[in-house]
Amino acid sequence: MKNKNIWLPLFIIISMIETVTAQDYITKVKIEFEKKVNQHRDLEGGNVDEYKSRIPKYNISYFSFMYANGMSLYKFDHDNSQGAGMRFSMPNGDNSIFIDYKTKQTVVKKSIIMQDYVLKDSLSNIKWRITKETRTIAGYECRKAIGRIYDTVYVVAFYCEQFVMPAGPEAVQGLPGMILGLAIPRYNTTWFATKVELANFNETEITPPTKGKKTTKKELTQEYMQKLKGYGLKDAKLYEIEGQLFNKYIL
Repeated sequence: MKNKNIWLPLFIIISMIETVTAQDYITKVKIEFEKKVNQHRDLEGGNVDEYKSRIPKYNISYFSFMYANGMSLYKFDHDNSQGAGMRFSMPNGDNSIFIDYKTKQTVVKKSIIMQDYVLKDSLSNIKWRITKETRTIAGYECRKAIGRIYDTVYVVAFYCEQFVMPAGPEAVQGLPGMILGLAIPRYNTTWFATKVELANFNETEITPPTKGKKTTKKELTQEYMQKLKGYGLKDAKLYEIEGQLFNKYIL
């Protein structure tokens, strides 16, 4: 009788721990991100004030992020009507990023000058420094981290450890939790989660993009240079084209 009396409460305690753990840690999710670009800060050169009066200060667009079973899909959803057709950055179109975190491989779809491209690559390694600063985003407490991409571009991220996935918008990842807030000061751009869904989304949509011309970064850069020269931009430099395609305009 004594053994039975011991095991019953022990079983109840273990069951309670398992229930709390299952509730506390999020293993699959769908998130809406608001991407905000300060277009006025992007302007350089003469007649800046004149240009500023013609375009809205911010271009705002929305992206959806889905994660399940060690894979994620991040894709363009919609634009705000005020900024559509007026921004200086490349159009988002059907651009998307698929990531397999088990194999650390990415499949990126880019729409450039009326042509769709599909590029396969390895997941970038980002060096992070985690701070003690915290911030609440979309109802979740997040910790601040500072990282660096493309050697010289600094990013500020706010991640939540309640999410088990080391993921984030625009393929920025590698922290011990989901990035719900991101800022890249050099690009005058921020991404913040506006909606978080833990159920009722179609996980089968998390598949790599296939529609588009299969290419590599090197081939795409050379092809884009040729197109620019065809438009009369003969002085385009290779490093500038690479930066435009793969650095500033992630999507």
